Amino acid sequence: MNYTFFLIFWSFTVFSQENLMNSSNENDTYEVINSLFSKNENENIVLSNCFLNYKGWANYFYNYDFFDSLYGHCIDEENKEILSLKDLMKENEITLLISKVGNIKPQEIIDENLLTKKIGLISNFKELDEKSTIIYISKPIILKNKAILYFRTDNEEKIIVLRRDIDGWNVLCNKFLFLRTQN
Repeated sequence: MNYTFFLIFWSFTVFSQENLMNSSNENDTYEVINSLFSKNENENIVLSNCFLNYKGWANYFYNYDFFDSLYGHCIDEENKEILSLKDLMKENEITLLISKVGNIKPQEIIDENLLTKKIGLISNFKELDEKSTIIYISKPIILKNKAILYFRTDNEEKIIVLRRDIDGWNVLCNKFLFLRTQN
């Protein structure tokens, strides 16, 4: 009898902690997305309605020098210095990041109710006019005070690293994997 009570109590405790962690993580996920686009000059942002299920971007974190050689800098605005990947993340954080990218769920829907009004979602790409650009993003991977995500449009692909500061999430790093300039 006592053993059964213990198992029920333990299960309840574990599941409630897991739900609390997931809801906290979900809030952080949408804070990151809203912060990322809050300083964008475009009136309206058009995101694909699903998080991108591309796992190949994790390969850029296997080698510090390779990541650092990508086009773009990681800048600590507060201290006015350029950062390397070693400055940004410890080896165990990179291992955890790569693992979390490998566990990204396919076709996870973005919750429009948790986005600012500036950000719209689209699922039927035939509705889009020629001047609009669809943005595809992976679900942000949040590690302590950092968030890392993959960002893609027709003209660019990049890895973005944000850091949670006193005033919210701020971009530390834009590392371009592909960039097409337009005339």
